[in-house]
Amino acid sequence: MRSLARVWDALTSLKLTLVCLALLMVLVVACTLAQVEMGTFAAVHAYIRGLLVWRQVPGTALRIPIFPGGGLVGLLLLLNLVAAQAKRLELSWRKSGLWVVHAGLILLFVGEFVTSGFQVETQLSIEEGQTVDFVESPRQMELALTEVTDPVYDDEYGIPDSLLASSTRIDVKGTPVSLRVTKVSGDKETNVRSVYVEPIVNGRSYGTRLVPRAAAAWRVRADGGTTLKASGGAGIKEPTFFESFGVSFFAQGNPALRPERSVTFDAGVEQRLLADHVRLEATVFHHDYRDQINFQVVDPATFQGTFVNVGHTRAQGLELQAEAAPRAGVRLYAQYTLLDGEVIVAGDAFNPVYAAGQPLLRRPRHQGSFTASLGAGRASGGATLVLVGRRADSDFLGLGLTSNAGYARLDLRGRLRLAPRLEAVVIAENALDERYQDVLGYPAPGRALRAGLRFRDGGKRP
Repeated sequence: MRSLARVWDALTSLKLTLVCLALLMVLVVACTLAQVEMGTFAAVHAYIRGLLVWRQVPGTALRIPIFPGGGLVGLLLLLNLVAAQAKRLELSWRKSGLWVVHAGLILLFVGEFVTSGFQVETQLSIEEGQTVDFVESPRQMELALTEVTDPVYDDEYGIPDSLLASSTRIDVKGTPVSLRVTKVSGDKETNVRSVYVEPIVNGRSYGTRLVPRAAAAWRVRADGGTTLKASGGAGIKEPTFFESFGVSFFAQGNPALRPERSVTFDAGVEQRLLADHVRLEATVFHHDYRDQINFQVVDPATFQGTFVNVGHTRAQGLELQAEAAPRAGVRLYAQYTLLDGEVIVAGDAFNPVYAAGQPLLRRPRHQGSFTASLGAGRASGGATLVLVGRRADSDFLGLGLTSNAGYARLDLRGRLRLAPRLEAVVIAENALDERYQDVLGYPAPGRALRAGLRFRDGGKRP
């Protein structure tokens, strides 16, 4: 009984009241300072509404309590007020003021506990002329998926934070897609988190794939200009949502698409000459692609199409580069690519363009460019000549058009500084008005001339 009496005396003592009030003052000051880095909501959650204030041990994931939190101090002060009210105060009009003060404090603490546990805070933002049928919560995280296959409107699918638990499968209602959450990291208190999900389409997942990559370079001599280079690796690319589930009449999705896979290798040599005023580089490459995704017209009468996997394609060849700076203000650059591309296995594609032995679609065997830049300081100019050879293409309409002619395009540009930060710029694209088509049936723009003023805010230009 004496022990209970001592506990009762301690619980109803004025000293406990003063200690709790002092601890709350310390917590309020610490919470105010912490808002600079943590933000208001996170600081209140960590200092005021928690039972303990936690800190992470530097260099580890261990968190230890360092101070009683506002929840614990407030609960103790609430018990102190209730106990003191029951022990000391008598029911009389003379003590009515103290009754009102104690009741107000008790109501204040009870209200804070109820508010912290049950409050829901949302925002409704409406722009002029906009119709909105949802609210946003700045305190809760949501994983949003957007379906953009319809050209008129987008469908939004929201997955609440409560479902984003590790190793949980989430079915996205209204779609054939499910998600498996593989990892959730970050700080829930500050609402800054990263969610890693794995798509599951029609009950199957693309899972985890190892895609190793490596690169190496060796300078033959420490003071020399010869460098040998080599790299290799693997890659994988999943079909996009549009490619798998597109609902457009002209681009129907194909749920049976497989992910693209690739294996690439290249090796080359770089040589620098004449005190680095000349740089020469040659690279050979070999790329293997499996299940490459291409668009396929299935009905020439209506232009309806879909996406298919091309079983196995190969691209190999040679790249040459040369760069020179013969004098100050003059730079020359030339590049050439020889490409041998071929369809090895047609796979799911049934158009003759993708038949085994056919060259890769829209991949020219020969292409190159030459760029010259002249001038520095107040005025400068340059020109780029792009050369593209004949390449395989298709009208996809059965008209027998299977190739696209090569072309040469000349682009020009000039710059004149009018003031320290003001420049006049002139650009001429396709200056010779070359008629060509990047894609068969779609003519490229003709000559285009653009002129304007460019203002640079800050910095110096030579």
